[in-house]
Amino acid sequence: MRSQQRTADHYGISRTHLRRWITAYQEGGIGALEHPQSKTMPQHRKNPFIADKPDQEKMQAELIEELCYMRAEVAYLKELKALS
Repeated sequence: MRSQQRTADHYGISRTHLRRWITAYQEGGIGALEHPQSKTMPQHRKNPFIADKPDQEKMQAELIEELCYMRAEVAYLKELKALS
């Protein structure tokens, strides 16, 4: 199996996408891989899972869903900070 195919399989992406990224990197460096929108901080949106009722009135499923959303948001922001 070729190296590109193994890499694509490992990360769960198509080999076509991987080849596009490799070509873009070879032609334009790391800047060619950045999305135009990624150069600015995204506007902070209100968490869609936060209900207008207090935590005591929320169902356990709502709290778990909110916790998962918040963890994903923190992970995203940490990754964004690490890349800048």
